[in-house]
Parts: sequence; structure tokens; C-alpha cells
Amino acid sequence: MTRIQLACYALLASAAVLAGLLLVQINSHVPAAEAAMVIARDNYSLMTASTRQGEEALFIVVGDKLLIYTTDLRGARGRLNLSRAADLGQIFAALPGAGAPGGAPGGGARPR
Repeated sequence: MTRIQLACYALLASAAVLAGLLLVQINSHVPAAEAAMVIARDNYSLMTASTRQGEEALFIVVGDKLLIYTTDLRGARGRLNLSRAADLGQIFAALPGAGAPGGAPGGGARPR
């Protein structure tokens, strides 16, 4: 083995190690969604979560309705603003495969 081949193998090995370190660092910086508080009762669910820097949201699911309220933690505290109201039936009906026969994603019957 010549010195040039040895140098090439050393460069390839160091590139592989650096690529592995890069992937580990990228995966550790991906933010995770975390709920601060969740309350689930009969026909409704409440969840609070930090949505942006200095903003928190309250997600309310009642039956098939979704309400999203937000509040700014920096400015006027204690004020909830209705950000979105949606019908979950319409949202899920618009997903690909939602109207497929059998009720299973992608169509067909569920396996037994």
C-alpha cells in the first residue's frame, strides 16, 4: 500500500467519523413537542404548550371541535386570543385515505 492510498483511507475514515458526529449533533438540536398540562375528561380534552418564544397556547377539544387560544407571556398577560376554531371531522376527512373503505388507513380491511 502506497502512502497516497493510506492517506486516502485516512481521509475517508475521518470523513465518516465527522459525518457521524454531525448527525448526532443535528438530532440533539431538534426540538420536541412537550405539553405542560393535559386534562382529559368525558367529552373534552385541554392541553397547554409553549408554541413560540414568549407565547403559550391552550388547545381545547370538545367532541369534534378544536379551539386554540394563545397568550403572550411578554405583553398583556392574562389575555387569551382565539387563534383558531376548527371542525376535526373536516380536517381528518381531508387527509389522504380518509374516505377509504374498511376504515383502515390506505384502504382495505383491518388485519385480524
